[in-house]
Amino acid sequence: MALRSMGFVIAINLFLTFTMSGISWQGHVGGLLGGVAAIEALSLAGRKDLRDRIELPDGAAVAAIVAVLVLLTVWRSFTL
Repeated sequence: MALRSMGFVIAINLFLTFTMSGISWQGHVGGLLGGVAAIEALSLAGRKDLRDRIELPDGAAVAAIVAVLVLLTVWRSFTL
């Protein structure tokens, strides 16, 4: 049920993003892709069998996501 609700909200968001003027489609699509990447990283970090194999400490996925976002922000700031 939660996935259906989430999919419905995402569909409405994308519909409004592409049909209304003045809304940054790049920001919405980027946020969607970033959210998917964050969920994947956190679910990978939460899988005990993988953590034991690659010795991923708790919080490493969140730290990696934050590091990538900071690097992208700095890079984008210099390209403007």
